[in-house]
Amino acid sequence: MEPHQAIPWASAWLAGSLTWAAALRRRSHLGRPSVVRYGGRVVAGAVAAVSSQSVFGFSISPAVWLAVGALQSGWLVIGFGRGWFGRRPVLVAVGGGRTVDLKKKLGEQVEWFKLGEIAPERVDAFVVDPHAMSQRALAEVDPSIWCHRIVDAGRTLEELQGRVALAAWSGDRVVELSRRRSYERSKRMIDLAIVVLSAPISIPLCALIALMIRLDSPGPILFVQQRTGRGGRPFRMLKFRSMTASEAESPSFTTSGDQRITRVGKLIRSNRLDELPQLLNVLGGSMSLVGPRPEQVPFVERLVQSLPAYDLRHAVKPGITGWAQLEQGYVDSLEATARKLEYDLFYITRRSLSLDVRILIKTVPAVLYGVEAERIDRQAPATRSG
Repeated sequence: MEPHQAIPWASAWLAGSLTWAAALRRRSHLGRPSVVRYGGRVVAGAVAAVSSQSVFGFSISPAVWLAVGALQSGWLVIGFGRGWFGRRPVLVAVGGGRTVDLKKKLGEQVEWFKLGEIAPERVDAFVVDPHAMSQRALAEVDPSIWCHRIVDAGRTLEELQGRVALAAWSGDRVVELSRRRSYERSKRMIDLAIVVLSAPISIPLCALIALMIRLDSPGPILFVQQRTGRGGRPFRMLKFRSMTASEAESPSFTTSGDQRITRVGKLIRSNRLDELPQLLNVLGGSMSLVGPRPEQVPFVERLVQSLPAYDLRHAVKPGITGWAQLEQGYVDSLEATARKLEYDLFYITRRSLSLDVRILIKTVPAVLYGVEAERIDRQAPATRSG
């Protein structure tokens, strides 16, 4: 391989390494993958390099492949070596609060010690819940431990569970809801690109569904409903009609086997194909591909009275799919709605392009293999969430 031919591969390798290092730098020590998972990244990078050979027009000898693979593996091990090869992290709990919950969650995945039982140099991280300790209690702790890695028990527990507990939510965290202009511009461009690129598939599919609905039962093809969007502003959300026209507006729950659901409606609801018209909402800017599912206006007004934090989910655009929708699914009770709100808060406080891509990838099998949407679905006020 000529020197100039190695430039594309070397650049791709370096860029990939730096990207993964930057992406994982913000993650807690407990949440970082093991070296085995990093090995999977190496394989993925090799596959990408092989695919790019036809584009750049160069070939790589086996010896070079081995050398590059060794360098890549060495980079990952050196950069994230602590806790690799299955060694359990050594943690010291400082105080109580959510550190107790974190202990229960991690179980035997880590080794727990008390202050003074082990030298600070041997500790991977000191775990503390700052909201559960007074200033005096913090001041009484040996100051030498603050020179080492400190892990917020609450934030780590949120990362592991994928949700923000409402009991742990406090006013000092509202800054995490603030607008991120560069991220939102990038997300908007991705939304438009995906909608446009998927048009050759989505348009014929929508036409076929529309024809099936027309032939199956009398009534409109689309179901239009007022939903609450970003900033609490209402907008008109589109869906394919999946109920009989005379019952679609009735304010009641929809249960499995509900006679109001049409034959075509049962088919399109199982794979969430009734949501396809919301691609027009995405084009119009009232929705995004990823975000909290929009709820009906009357239902939001009642939920805010029971769950004051419910309005926080309107800090971002609603989405066709979302973290809470995948993790919690549809809900039909206040308790389940509160749990779903915790997943929404996790997404809102940690929203990023990488998380959006992760959600989109997880949505694919949910669509292909179907979901039990009709179990607690609804198309009327005071019914299911989502």
